Amino acid sequence: MYEELPSQPAGRYTSTTSDVFGADAFPVQFAVDPTGPQGGSYLASLISMSGAWERINGEGGPIGIVIFYVLGLGGVGLFIWRLVTLRGIRSAVDSQLAASTLNTDNPLGRVLKIAEDNPKADTETLELKMAEQILNERPPIEKLNWLIKLISIVAPLMGLFGTIVGMIETFQMITLFGTGDPKTMASGISIALVTTWLGLMVAIPMTFMSAIVSNFSKGILETIEEQAIGMAAERSEK
Repeated sequence: MYEELPSQPAGRYTSTTSDVFGADAFPVQFAVDPTGPQGGSYLASLISMSGAWERINGEGGPIGIVIFYVLGLGGVGLFIWRLVTLRGIRSAVDSQLAASTLNTDNPLGRVLKIAEDNPKADTETLELKMAEQILNERPPIEKLNWLIKLISIVAPLMGLFGTIVGMIETFQMITLFGTGDPKTMASGISIALVTTWLGLMVAIPMTFMSAIVSNFSKGILETIEEQAIGMAAERSEK
């Protein structure tokens, strides 16, 4: 007699079915419910165990959803956008370094254009004018990098907040129903653990992402400043 399950167990159990049908040699490892067709309690327990998406969307509560979807996915999208933008700026700056003529469609070209537009300015004045232009170019290059770093800091704090909320709910259940039935405390404990897990899961990669975009921006600014100093030094030698 066949019966449709309300859900499937973890993939490591269901994948053994395809291993049996696709195997060229035997024996093959295969997952079987030891409680047999009459009981099926072990399979029922496996089905009741929540997967990663169920933990995120259900057991973490509203705090878990905010951590994963707003901070996590939002932060990853912001990182990808900033990385693509910075790669475009880096490419334009490298093209300017290799070009013999100045082009104002990139930060380096706009800074060096100051020297071309002020051929009679003394070295000190030229340095001040280029330094002012570098300050104007800095905000677009470092735009929203602070937000990626902020997410890496806020995510574990949100996880800690979820932990506190979960523990409060757990103690409320203990006060109302006692400790006789562990299932009454399961919801609060799930919120406490899942939000902590999500907070760390978001914070760790976001820390690396923040370092990547910060170093990328820093490298572009260092190249611009180096070329500006070289231009001022060349002017002083004349």
